[in-house]
Amino acid sequence: GRGMGNPTNARLSRRGLLGGLGSGLVAAALTGCSGLPDKGGSPTPRPSSSAVPTSAANPFGVAKKATVDFFVDGARYPGPWVDALARQAENAPLALQVKTTSTTQLAADLADRFANGTPPELVLSGGPDPLALGSLAPQLTDLTPLLDLTPAGGASVRQRLRPHALADATLGGRVIGIPCVWTVHGLWYSSTLFTTMGWKAPTTWDELAALGEQARAKGLFLFGWGRETATWLLRLALASAVKQGGEPVRRSLDALAPDCWTQKPVQDALVRLRALVNAGLLKPGGATRPWRDAITSWSKDRKVLFVPSGSWIANESGVDAAFGLDFVPDPALDASAVMPPAAVQVQGGEFLVAPVKSAAPAAGLELARLALTSEAATAFCTTNQVLSTLTDVQVAQPGPALQRQTAVLEAAGEHVFALRSLEAYGTNHDFQTLWNGFLMGSIDVATLTAESQRITDLVRTDQTIAKLA
Repeated sequence: GRGMGNPTNARLSRRGLLGGLGSGLVAAALTGCSGLPDKGGSPTPRPSSSAVPTSAANPFGVAKKATVDFFVDGARYPGPWVDALARQAENAPLALQVKTTSTTQLAADLADRFANGTPPELVLSGGPDPLALGSLAPQLTDLTPLLDLTPAGGASVRQRLRPHALADATLGGRVIGIPCVWTVHGLWYSSTLFTTMGWKAPTTWDELAALGEQARAKGLFLFGWGRETATWLLRLALASAVKQGGEPVRRSLDALAPDCWTQKPVQDALVRLRALVNAGLLKPGGATRPWRDAITSWSKDRKVLFVPSGSWIANESGVDAAFGLDFVPDPALDASAVMPPAAVQVQGGEFLVAPVKSAAPAAGLELARLALTSEAATAFCTTNQVLSTLTDVQVAQPGPALQRQTAVLEAAGEHVFALRSLEAYGTNHDFQTLWNGFLMGSIDVATLTAESQRITDLVRTDQTIAKLA
């Protein structure tokens, strides 16, 4: 789960960052990046060879033994749950034939297929290279019919989803994705290390900076990053700004406001982070370090205190029980914050999306329906030790990481927030370029602010990109 957002919109990169930053840094950050084309209008589904009548048992009119091409983000959530879903589909009355492709380069692998009008039936979009939903919106099916299906004696998917879960994939007024994971974000660390050192997890940046100095005295670093995960620290900075200044700060960022990067709490967070960089509290060289090496310095070598991450890190890091994996919500800037220390960043992730122009659109919807059954969703969350967006999913024996996610959410109560604009518009690679420079010390706060606002303004003014409500 390297990336925090979507693959860059190629047009955005050309107009934006390539003009303003060092070409070497840009080239490094954009390597392998693939933009997806914008298509105007609303394409119509390819007609099936023989219409199948719909019924309660077959709500989408799927031909028996229809083939479903299913592309899955295999970076954050690999594992046996994919095979279990395929078996469930094959053993169901319609006997879907599921062909699963797991990849860590989802958008890059599917760019040509979207461009050629031959996309797969279903995609689980997430991880380091998810689909740019805002740009692809016209090519993705409105999933409202799936949401509102009412199974006999049961509740609809819409009724079973957590509040606000659909806000993350409602673009241009259409629900084009259904998130499977309720991703909790924060600072992840080794409770074993902290107990040994007599340290306490921070709730403010003052405490964070003090901890960084204590870590330095022991030959340790406060943060480390890899070139693909520079934007994890972007998310931390913005979350801290939202906790400090409250909902107006978040609303401005999500609305892509012309002054969202110059808001005082955002500027204060960037200045505080730059101070940590200047003090040498971040492990140097992150812009040239692969993501996996950066994680190893935290999970195995114990040279780094914190990884700012979503709850996928519990699955991805492979830490053993002796590590004592734990996390705390992102810290506010200081004690005068509008939100309480327990306030936490949480939002939907890993979106089921059904391309309009696939060979068998109805079969894609049927597989999505099965993926959202309690049986399949429970298998997913049990395998990956994450929370589901579906309220009826209960993991029978949650491990420590999943227990901790539940406890943090309970402590937060109504004080939860999401940074939706970071995920929807295909800007992650652009921000990676900037943030690798910023964390290395070669880009100052003023330049970072101006370039970030430029990226944001390009998205806001691009009429071909569907926007979050």
